[in-house]
Amino acid sequence: MAGSKFGLLSLPIEVLLDTLAILDFISLLRCRKASRFFKHLVDNTSSLQYIIELAASGQVDGPIDKSINVFSRLQALKKQQEAWHTGQWRQESDPDALNQGGLWELYGGVLAQVAHDQSITFHQLPSHVRGIEKRHWTIEPNTFEFTVRDFGIDPSQDLLVLIEPPSWSVVAADHLHRFHLRTMSTGERHPLAPQDAVFSHMQRDQDLMLSYSIQISGDYVGVLLHRFEVSDNELMIWDWKKGQAKVNILGDEVRSFQFLSDKHFIVCLTPMFEAVPTLAVFDIDSVSSERHTLDEIKSTFTLHYPGIRDEHMAFECQLRCDPAPSWRPSHDLKVPFSVDTENRIFIMSLWAHFQDTGMHCFISFIPRSTFERCLSAVQNKQHEADFQWQDWSPNGSRMIRSGFQHSMVWVTYVYGSRFVIGPDIDLDPDNSDDDDDDESLECGFLYDFNQLGLKRSLSKDPEAHSRSSESENGWTEYVIGEQEIEGGQLFSDAIRTSLPYRLRRFRIPQNLLRRPTVILCSEDNLIFLNVSIFI
Repeated sequence: MAGSKFGLLSLPIEVLLDTLAILDFISLLRCRKASRFFKHLVDNTSSLQYIIELAASGQVDGPIDKSINVFSRLQALKKQQEAWHTGQWRQESDPDALNQGGLWELYGGVLAQVAHDQSITFHQLPSHVRGIEKRHWTIEPNTFEFTVRDFGIDPSQDLLVLIEPPSWSVVAADHLHRFHLRTMSTGERHPLAPQDAVFSHMQRDQDLMLSYSIQISGDYVGVLLHRFEVSDNELMIWDWKKGQAKVNILGDEVRSFQFLSDKHFIVCLTPMFEAVPTLAVFDIDSVSSERHTLDEIKSTFTLHYPGIRDEHMAFECQLRCDPAPSWRPSHDLKVPFSVDTENRIFIMSLWAHFQDTGMHCFISFIPRSTFERCLSAVQNKQHEADFQWQDWSPNGSRMIRSGFQHSMVWVTYVYGSRFVIGPDIDLDPDNSDDDDDDESLECGFLYDFNQLGLKRSLSKDPEAHSRSSESENGWTEYVIGEQEIEGGQLFSDAIRTSLPYRLRRFRIPQNLLRRPTVILCSEDNLIFLNVSIFI
């Protein structure tokens, strides 16, 4: 052992640093503890500190760019994390005014809107720290020869998915949904799409209240048709580059969906005759492209929620995760770092109607790692495919009770491991029926579920979890203990969950407090959106 150690230390310092640079952060931390020499080396070498900081921040390195050296990347990363942790925003920007009304989408750092004249305007949100410039561009009216009913975007692939609705005109009836694959940059046919760059799907019954949910993940485009007047909801997934239909699931119990990986997707279900919401995970390649009901296909595994009391009615459930787990920013941006694909929190929101007090919302936070652990257990035959609540949730999630104001429309409240929610929402599960104090009505709440970052913060200050730290713009609290939602509220039995998180309470600018404002979240920005312009 001594001879081996002496041989390692006798290496030229450049060779030693190159060797250490190929290690992961856990191995680097172990080396740091081996001796004073290694501790000094790791602590004073920017490239090694950068590896550790990336892991602790839930980030990955960006593309090679000689104009940004490792030291500059390290400093930028520290500034970004400090801004999120303290609420000290680098700059405030009043983006170009959005048009009155119209459709909107926020994804991958781009805010887009389809106006009433069918023009589409894109706003790339700036980041001083990561070197992303603010810019906007517009696809002019009359670019498309059809009416745009809804749309989705993926800036990393320059992909714009436009939905053309069916026509129920007596003169020119056309009962097809058409999904057009265009570029965000020009509105023209996407070069990676099949020749016609259009998918189509027949709608059997007229439903003028039908709405869409669109998700894009790598090669896949998923669309959920939310039917209101007739028939069942319908989920479809295509491989948009190959032009192949992959999934078609029919069922009113299908409430929302998200991609889990390049191979799996999650469906949020509220069975009609069971008061037990579930999250069902499916293998994309194992589900037929032919239309099937849920009874006709088999999920890879299912996560069950507790039973709901008979006197309550589950109104809606919604699952969100942004960006898609496989998403990476475009190389054209040349960002020094970006959120790790593993650093994702899924937000399961369950609305229920209480007979005496009306609508309430319960929010469940589930890290991607919880799904992956369950998947691994099923694949290794260590667990059955059905996971009851007590099997997966107490240590693998966190549930809170919020007010009914939690929006079902403005849903880009999550990015990576962060979740933001605005005022008039009570986030204290033990005190949700109390009147909000005046100060809480002027604050937003930022949750961060990055587990490595939490562990590092608590290792530096072990007492941080037992107190709140206050700064000029708000206060920060670490919540690592178990919390309970009493039985007899929505659920029959008490709900106990313990996934740690950091809660940042920040003050909202005074000029926004009197507007109907929602707070959206992206990788570098909090966006305060005046929703009255869409009403």
